[in-house]
Amino acid sequence: MASVLSIVKQNNVRMLNILVAIPGSVPSKDLNDGLLLAAKEGYTDCVDCLIKAGADIDTTDNSCQTPFYLAVCNNQIPSALFLLRSGNDCDILAKNGYAAIHIAVKKNHHECVRVLLENGVDINSRDSGNNTPLILAVANKKYLVAEELLSRPGCDVNAQNSDGWTALHYAAHMAAGVDMLLAVGANPNLYNEDGNTPLMLAAIEGFSKVVNNLAKARCDVNLKDKSDAEKTAMHTIALKGHTECIVDLLEAGMNMNMFDNQYRTPLWYALSSGRYSAVQTLLKFSGHIDSFRCPEQAPASSCPVRLAFNRGALQIVKQFILTGFDKGHMRSCLLSPEEFAFEANQAEKEMWFLYAHQPLSLQQLSRIWIRHHLGHFFYQNLDKLPVPKFLRDFLLMKDLDEIQ
Repeated sequence: MASVLSIVKQNNVRMLNILVAIPGSVPSKDLNDGLLLAAKEGYTDCVDCLIKAGADIDTTDNSCQTPFYLAVCNNQIPSALFLLRSGNDCDILAKNGYAAIHIAVKKNHHECVRVLLENGVDINSRDSGNNTPLILAVANKKYLVAEELLSRPGCDVNAQNSDGWTALHYAAHMAAGVDMLLAVGANPNLYNEDGNTPLMLAAIEGFSKVVNNLAKARCDVNLKDKSDAEKTAMHTIALKGHTECIVDLLEAGMNMNMFDNQYRTPLWYALSSGRYSAVQTLLKFSGHIDSFRCPEQAPASSCPVRLAFNRGALQIVKQFILTGFDKGHMRSCLLSPEEFAFEANQAEKEMWFLYAHQPLSLQQLSRIWIRHHLGHFFYQNLDKLPVPKFLRDFLLMKDLDEIQ
């Protein structure tokens, strides 16, 4: 006599009905195995027949996959819908840690996801790693599925998985989907378990567009990571020399003089990694550069001026002098040049020594105080002033470009 499995493989509903017509004539295991196969292949009539014959609707295979899971995994929407409406448990996790909706998202079964949501499957269902369908959609770059999820009421856009990552963390880390998430209220200030916000992840990768988008959102650009280093996104961006990102963060109100746990500023990091264009950008676009002083408790190794002298970075020393950066340490270093690997001809040394000690001109004082008055929002505030281009260039310290 033919077995349940052989009949199901043929999708022969008539023979299946005959085989199971006598109650108890077919072992439960055979019924359950047949149901798993029928669901996987999308043979909905066979699924119906086997359930009526007593098959366990939530039976599982060796991988803890239910008939519903198998139907969804193989995008057999009619069978999945039939099982769902027949009262199966749609939240059972397979051995891989996923419920049916999670696997539908990972496999990009957009229509299947839509049908599941319309028929009561939990939109915020968690897998074994506490990922929601939205987190999985973004992490696996299934953006149409992500849009479907976000269009539904109740989708938790700020849900965090076991590692503290939200969908926005993944989007920022991969430079895709950020706008979509911000538009529906994703919180850009949440930390993951590593102590990083989405902005910090984008800064690590140097994704300028993502940094720009997050800076324009309600993102706190001055947050420090929760590692022992206590760095901001700007520390990382300066270290890597991403100048376009520096401007975006300064426009958003970033304080470029914030210290990490060793009293090192973003400018120090840019200088330490030889990113001199980043140093110049920080000097140009920060309104409070003239008021910077290293704290008394800061170690000498954390002083940007001393670092510039130690590196023999004459170009940067000149820029520090011109902008009025940390005048106290600048004068100290100029008085003891023999301590440093500072190479310059004697005439040039004397010229800049005199420049650093002479009283500032009215023009220079005016520039410093205008920039200082405009504050941390110097760059965007300057755009609002009705001043001619030559004056704007002067306030933006375009003369730094001429220093060699």
